[in-house]
Amino acid sequence: MNIVYEKIYNGKVPNWLIIGMNRALLDMIYPEIAVILVQFQQQTKNVQIITYLSRKVIDEDFINLNLIALRLKELMENYFNLIEIECKQIHKDQVINNLSSCAVFWRSEWY
Repeated sequence: MNIVYEKIYNGKVPNWLIIGMNRALLDMIYPEIAVILVQFQQQTKNVQIITYLSRKVIDEDFINLNLIALRLKELMENYFNLIEIECKQIHKDQVINNLSSCAVFWRSEWY
C-alpha cells in the first residue's frame, strides 16, 4: 500500500505560506525526502514544517530543514511568529492523514 494523502485545501493553509514554501524549497530537495507537509495555526500564527524521509533521520536532515525554515523566515517573516520543524522516517505502508496540513512536496512513488 502506498502513502495516501488527501490534499484537501480547506483554507487552513494560506496561499502566502504555500508560495513561500515552494520558494524556500528550491535546490533543497534530495532523493530521501518522500513528503513535506506545512501547517499554519491561525491563533498563534505559528508554522509547522513536517518532513517525511524514506530512511532513518540523520543530523544533516535537520540542518537541511533548518535552512528551509531560515529561507521561509527571510521571505515571509511578517506573516508568522514561529517556525517549528519535525523530521520523521516513514515507510511506504504508512498512511499520512493530516487534513490540517498541506503537502508542498511529495515524491511520485509515495502516492
